[in-house]
This record gives sequence, structure tokens and C-alpha cells, in this order.
Amino acid sequence: MTDMNTEYTVSVDNEVIEFMKKMDKKELKLDIILTGGGCCPFFDVSEIDFGKPEQADLYDVYEQDDIKLNISKKTKVIEPVLHFKLKEKFGGEMIYVEGLDVKQQYFDE
Repeated sequence: MTDMNTEYTVSVDNEVIEFMKKMDKKELKLDIILTGGGCCPFFDVSEIDFGKPEQADLYDVYEQDDIKLNISKKTKVIEPVLHFKLKEKFGGEMIYVEGLDVKQQYFDE
């Protein structure tokens, strides 16, 4: 089992900030979803989405360069820095996060 880091910093690459500005988005939400069961084991996946959370009290809020990051309090951070990056995928760009203890990451526009 991986130890969870309860004291971490958040970093957002400039490419992510520019990507969000290009899409006219100022807020990002990181959710952790438990999936699996039945014949499969349970595991956590992350989902990154634009917009505000419905229940703000379930998120920690960080700000960088006029971008607001809502990070689920269920996030299992295993590195000193939770790092938001941009990468090419399927002919487009997607935001992903380094420093999480998850099986998969999803980006939903």
C-alpha cells in the first residue's frame, strides 16, 4: 500500500493555463471515483473536468494565474507536488496529473 501525502503543493504548467485560456475556462475539477466490483477488484480513477463542483465543501481549492483548481478531498497524493500537465492524446490535448495514486486518469471536456 502506498502512503498518502497529506502535505503537498500544487503546480500547473503554463501549457495547461494557456490551454484553458484558449478554451475560455477558468476552473478545473479533479474527482476521484471508485470503480470495479463484482468479478473485478475495486480501484480509484481520476477524472478532470472543467467547471465548479456541485458540493464545494468536498474539495480543496488552489489558485494559480487566475485558474481555480478544485481538488477532491478523496485525492490520494503520493508525491510532494500534485502536478497538472498537458499531453497529446488521440490527436488532441488532454490535462493529466502526476503525483496521484490511481489506476487510470480521464479527462472530460
